[in-house]
Amino acid sequence: MWDLRANYGPYSYAARLRRAARARLHKASIPKLKLLRVEAQVRPEPRGVSLEARVFLADLFPRAVFLFARLPFVVDTEISVTLSWPRQIFMKGRVASCTQVGGRGAVISGSPFVYRVSVELTFGGETERLALEEHVLELRSRYLFDQPVNTAVEGE
Repeated sequence: MWDLRANYGPYSYAARLRRAARARLHKASIPKLKLLRVEAQVRPEPRGVSLEARVFLADLFPRAVFLFARLPFVVDTEISVTLSWPRQIFMKGRVASCTQVGGRGAVISGSPFVYRVSVELTFGGETERLALEEHVLELRSRYLFDQPVNTAVEGE
């Protein structure tokens, strides 16, 4: 029925230990992504009402930002986005898409953020673009990934 020698013999046991050690080493070398959520203020231009939104730092890129909003935005609307953490940053852009994502999630809140808005950023000049790119790279290196732990496995 079952061949116990194949599953529990001394050679297969040693092979399983080696595979487990390699898996631990590989897992330790891959940095883990942190999902840090930041509150944002979004305002349609030129004189719109400021609305609350949420941004995951993993969704912040040098040329685009993806955010969650309570209300839908019209595509091609000019908006401004302000993030206040860890350092205040102000961005202007154009709504590229707005889709409704499931409104019945595991998190229960009074008014959920059910609209996923993608914003294509616009810049006043090359210096603004470079400054934002530098800021995004700093955020990614400092807050987005756990630092990998390099632990040596004995016997390898």
